Amino acid sequence: MTTTTFQTRTARISLVALVAFTLCFVLVVYTLTHEAGHAIVGMLFGQTLTALKVNFLTLSAHVGLVGELTQAQHALQSIGGVALPLVIWLIFICCVPRRSTLVVELLKCIATVAVLSTLLAWMVLPVLYRLGQAPSDDVSNFLGYSGMVPWLLSLLALVIYIVGWPWFLSRIQGVRSEIALFSTADRDVVHAGLRLPLALMTGILIACSGLIVVLSNALNPLAPPQGFQPIDQLDLASRARMDETLWQFALAQPAAIGIYAVVQRINTTYFDLRLTGSDSFDAVILHGEDYTADQDRVTWSRELPPGKYRLVVTARQTSGTISIYGKDQ
Repeated sequence: MTTTTFQTRTARISLVALVAFTLCFVLVVYTLTHEAGHAIVGMLFGQTLTALKVNFLTLSAHVGLVGELTQAQHALQSIGGVALPLVIWLIFICCVPRRSTLVVELLKCIATVAVLSTLLAWMVLPVLYRLGQAPSDDVSNFLGYSGMVPWLLSLLALVIYIVGWPWFLSRIQGVRSEIALFSTADRDVVHAGLRLPLALMTGILIACSGLIVVLSNALNPLAPPQGFQPIDQLDLASRARMDETLWQFALAQPAAIGIYAVVQRINTTYFDLRLTGSDSFDAVILHGEDYTADQDRVTWSRELPPGKYRLVVTARQTSGTISIYGKDQ
């Protein structure tokens, strides 16, 4: 094997490795920024982040959030997952030069394909939603909460998609130039300016992995939403409860009241948690018969008229605990 042949083969192997690494980098970062978009919107509107779950094998992630949102806030949260990666992509494309090293050009192209391709779902799924066949996902949630006409959402996504590609093409030196660069067998071209971008991408992946580990261990999936204060905690194993008052309050004027209940390690034939009040007011917070749960929680809120109220529990003696939190808005 001649030296030239060896260098050509080495360059091609390096190129394949770069493509694979860049692809993995884009998929991981997109997945995390997608969930971060949902989380950021929720926390801006007062929700509490309670869980972060990431599966690196399937490149899937999920954030847990608790707290009440309005219809409009829910709609913004639904669209936040696709909006944040799109904004980050736009900033990245604007900041890098039209012509850079091979690895940066790879990142530009793969990121563009990944981000703009997600808009296809926002074009197609509204049609299925109109036909009643759309899956439950961000698109369906946005349409349900916002009340937007499905075809209008498809049109907006199509416009962004159509505008996105010419913008990307204006930020490179032509498709043929990119293809020629990616087809190179020149070892010097493949390795040129490689160290810094690879170091930054690797650092970002390590930082993201560390953040995931820290948050996964630090977050409490049963934490109360922001603004809720502890009211009572009961050990259900100590005795049976019959219409026992956990919280009582009086309202001189209409007010929004919130209740958050957490049940852990319960196994009972009967459990009932309800709010009673003046003028025969009665609202079930949590009710179960032959009720078994390792962990369960419920958030309840309502605008209540003036009057006196009691939060009461009825439960057979059983294993487990119940923690009650309240919020007077």
